[in-house]
Amino acid sequence: MLCEDLEVLNEYSQIVSVYISAANLRNRDTFSKSDPYAQIYVKDQDVGLYKLMGDTEKLKNTQSPDFSQEIRLIYNFEMKQEIKIEFRDDDGNGSFDMLGVHMTSLGHVVG
Repeated sequence: MLCEDLEVLNEYSQIVSVYISAANLRNRDTFSKSDPYAQIYVKDQDVGLYKLMGDTEKLKNTQSPDFSQEIRLIYNFEMKQEIKIEFRDDDGNGSFDMLGVHMTSLGHVVG
């Protein structure tokens, strides 16, 4: 849940800042290294679908990005919040190549 959804904050939740990095992503470019960015999704428990919560900046020519973009989420201590992080190579004009996907829980990231 995005931190803008403050009405869902309660005694069992808090706002957390998430920073994303990766190592040794696949190189999908021919003449240079990939230009990666990441998107983080949280699974909506009611409908079972993942909802985009935020994305990082694009970095140039790296397979081991350390993104500086802060992504703020609401962490609920009483719920298992499944997250998915997709790493993509920006090819320009809105197109991309998938570099990888990481599935985990927000509790695992915070804890």
